[in-house]
Amino acid sequence: MAAAAPRPAPTPAPAVEVARTPAPIHVDGHLDDDAWALLQPFIDFVQRDPDEGMPATERTELLLAYDDEALYVGARLHDSDAELIEARLSRRDDHSESDRFAIYLDPRGDRRTGVRFEVTAAGVQRDEIIFNDTWTDRSWDALWESEVTVDERGWSVEMRIPFSELRFLPGDSYAWGVNALRVIQRKNETAWLALVPRGETGLASRMAPLEGIEGVEPRAPLVLIPYAAAAAERGPVDAADPYRDGLDGHGSVGLDLRRKVGGSFALDATINPDFGQVEVDPAVVNLSDSETFYPEKRPFFVQGRQLFDDFGSNGPNNHYRFGRSEPDLFYTRRIGRPPQGSASGDYVLSPQFTTILGAAKLSGKTADGWSLGILDAVTGRESARWSTGEDWGRTQVEPLTNYFVARVFRDADRAGYGGLFTAVNRDLGDPVLQHRLVRAAYVGGLDGYVFLDPRKNWVVGGRLAGSWLDGSRESVERIQLASQRYFQRPDRPEPRFDPTLTSLGGWTGNVNLNRQSGNVRVNAAMWATSPGFESNDLGFNRRSDRWGGHLAVQLRQSRPDGFTRYRSLTVAKAYSREIVDLDPKQNEMARLGTTHLVPIMNDFDLLPTHNFKYGQHANADLIGSTAYRNLFDPGFDGCWKGCSVACAHGVKDFVPMTGPYRGKTVFVDGPEYETIAGCGSNLGIFDPFTILEMNFYCDAYGLDTISVGTSI
Repeated sequence: MAAAAPRPAPTPAPAVEVARTPAPIHVDGHLDDDAWALLQPFIDFVQRDPDEGMPATERTELLLAYDDEALYVGARLHDSDAELIEARLSRRDDHSESDRFAIYLDPRGDRRTGVRFEVTAAGVQRDEIIFNDTWTDRSWDALWESEVTVDERGWSVEMRIPFSELRFLPGDSYAWGVNALRVIQRKNETAWLALVPRGETGLASRMAPLEGIEGVEPRAPLVLIPYAAAAAERGPVDAADPYRDGLDGHGSVGLDLRRKVGGSFALDATINPDFGQVEVDPAVVNLSDSETFYPEKRPFFVQGRQLFDDFGSNGPNNHYRFGRSEPDLFYTRRIGRPPQGSASGDYVLSPQFTTILGAAKLSGKTADGWSLGILDAVTGRESARWSTGEDWGRTQVEPLTNYFVARVFRDADRAGYGGLFTAVNRDLGDPVLQHRLVRAAYVGGLDGYVFLDPRKNWVVGGRLAGSWLDGSRESVERIQLASQRYFQRPDRPEPRFDPTLTSLGGWTGNVNLNRQSGNVRVNAAMWATSPGFESNDLGFNRRSDRWGGHLAVQLRQSRPDGFTRYRSLTVAKAYSREIVDLDPKQNEMARLGTTHLVPIMNDFDLLPTHNFKYGQHANADLIGSTAYRNLFDPGFDGCWKGCSVACAHGVKDFVPMTGPYRGKTVFVDGPEYETIAGCGSNLGIFDPFTILEMNFYCDAYGLDTISVGTSI
């Protein structure tokens, strides 16, 4: 491959001057305050899309001012056809296909982090944290004001961003970063104050200097957010049930507290932030042996979480997955989780979640680049009530538990390094819980990155972490037998199940190489998790005992032509040891594709037959994996060529018996298990050749095989 042209030096962005206003500006979206009239607007917005480097097609005027309490942003967004302005309502923080304006700030001046405040023409707010230069997290909800107005000349927006919502160190004057973005939806046009070309990357690092802020101090207000919740549940009445009378109610109260410490740190505390405080999780039917991952929504745990979540991901701006399966070291939903024990009886009343007695978190960044985060939480004992006949009692289902997390990371000019440590300690007084849960679980690791060239184009990053847990033989036995490792498998090499163990340890790590910008991008990685690694006490780990890697090269062309605005081609190869080693012994997907699921569905009464009348059939083997083992072309892979499984198969030299292709030799892409069930068993067809013919004609005419089978 020919060497790519060297990345050009970034064009220095012009400095942006902000002026102090003698009086607070009234935020109403009209830009008619006297303070605005005294300012010279910034108008040199440049397109990134569709015509990179050309002036914006519509005039944009940006005004900035400040007082002791806040930064004020005003923008007049002219539009030659104001009736076509897109102004769609949406929920806060949701993306909408609307005209919008955003201001970007780097209050720390570290060129790695920042914040984004966006307002659409409909007045909908969106705010985000910027970290690792280009990554964003919209879970952050700041307290700021904005208003918009739309008229025959376009639209305008005013914002008031309190300094209390920004983290910066105190000083006489400040060197921040700033950028601004305007989106004209109907034209698919994006225009920037400080342009970052499409072939390059950078967000926080490419902002224009913001000058003129002097004589302000970081604000540290005390924010209290109390809540109260009540719920009622109505259901059928069982006269013998001593715990439910058909109308059950419960309630809870809690409090979130937030206080800035200095200019760049924040202290958060909470009492009983239960899951009823936020919207419920979506309903999920999980038929796998892996736990369902639910995102965090509780405000206390959402605020500032990117500091804890970015372990091992700093530096490279792309982390291609390719079936990569690595554990998370910290998963906040473990704190306040549903009780892990259970009670037995004719009637049982068990708590849905564990009560968080209290939690506190300190996070921020020092002047010399150290990011620090500490979180500690305590959850209480939980008991379930049970009743059997005239006997009744309580069974402890969750012990008193302390959760602790510490994170430290330092960003330097061309490198960064840090670490993460988590600890879970349980007071296991109950013998039943001693057999179920480990007494202590610890995870610790180091991560970092280094740029290999002065332009920060090539970067290597990675992480290495270890885990150790201690408990009774029964509790460690459960972990050995769990789906993360299945030490009891007959075909398993060392280590194998050992019922005498009272502790378990392991490690996980990865190394990543990335070319950050240019028309030729490179992404490569090696990753591994040892059999004994376990982070589920305060993390999330679907699988241990895995390793793999990939190499991907992407060719990009971002300049529009007569047909497309953007083109890319990615060539990649991925390897997963678990798939390569275990697939031939288990599912044989590389040979049989998804047809191996047909006999499994039949065994578990899940195979639709005769218009969904039954779930199994005696002739299912005639259309399952056995039938297609010798029909599939072993050289065909209908998936992407780098896939380790290669489970999308087809049949070569097939001759249809009906239709316009009767007697001709064709290739059939498939069938998958859905087609076998939809166009086969559910129609009462147990002939693999008939299913192949239906598969071919559905593909030929662009029809969905499942819908066709169901409709028939």
